[in-house]
Amino acid sequence: MTLSLKINQTNYDAKASFAFLKVAESFGNFDEKVNKFVGGLENLVTSLVTSEIESLVQFWTAATAHYGKKDKPSEEQIQTALEEQIEAGKDLDVLFKEAYNFMRNSGFFKKKIQNYWEQTEMMKDFGATEDEKKTNKIAYEQLMKMKAEIEA
Repeated sequence: MTLSLKINQTNYDAKASFAFLKVAESFGNFDEKVNKFVGGLENLVTSLVTSEIESLVQFWTAATAHYGKKDKPSEEQIQTALEEQIEAGKDLDVLFKEAYNFMRNSGFFKKKIQNYWEQTEMMKDFGATEDEKKTNKIAYEQLMKMKAEIEA
């Protein structure tokens, strides 16, 4: 699947790569035990599924990282290009779907995303009290509903 974003008359192709992963991980939380950011790819996946608008900028920042420092578009350029698409009538749901499904279907991230959803499955039964378990089950069911919609 080829996915591109037009910025100033130049098409930038998304690429699932180590450069993508490195940038995506920076969207995670800093873990002092390992002295690096972790969980960023998973945060990005969840943010796309839950339609958090900033995740589109994060996706394209990571997806264009393979262009290198000199040639990759800036976050501001990505924001402007996305705003132009939205203002021109492109459906936000389509933008989220394209980004999520690009990652989900890429050979590079396919297994990692599959593992993430398998681990998320455990969330539905997690909790120290019955109230926590009930709350987590509701959150899990809502997330799975949004996942089904974006994958449709």
